[in-house]
Amino acid sequence: MSSNSEILLVEDDNDIREAIREVLETMGFGVREARNGEEGLAQLSRMNPALCVIVLDLMMPVMDGIGFLKGLHAQHGKDLAKRVLVTSADRSARSKVAEYGVADVLTKPFDFDAFVTRVRALCGPGPAEA
Repeated sequence: MSSNSEILLVEDDNDIREAIREVLETMGFGVREARNGEEGLAQLSRMNPALCVIVLDLMMPVMDGIGFLKGLHAQHGKDLAKRVLVTSADRSARSKVAEYGVADVLTKPFDFDAFVTRVRALCGPGPAEA
């Protein structure tokens, strides 16, 4: 579990990004947002690499989630990938990201209770929940 309460949210869909951000902020986490993998890597370079979790969509314009994971490995090695929670409408997403060692994959549409459970498993209770 991470002691850092900062989360990077990489999601191109504004409505989904807003809903996830609201849930995370209600839990007390600080959320940095990016609309694609390229923006996500740029945000990550300005963050503490000991961040709590990276919530990553797979299908995005400019740079998709796989491109982000390749960049993540190149810039930070494989350890940080263990803090990535992938979200995707693609039912084969788990097999597509298996080689990157991500923490988990949630298939969209996902249940927010399941999402919160996975975030807590990686980060512990949010600061507002403690």
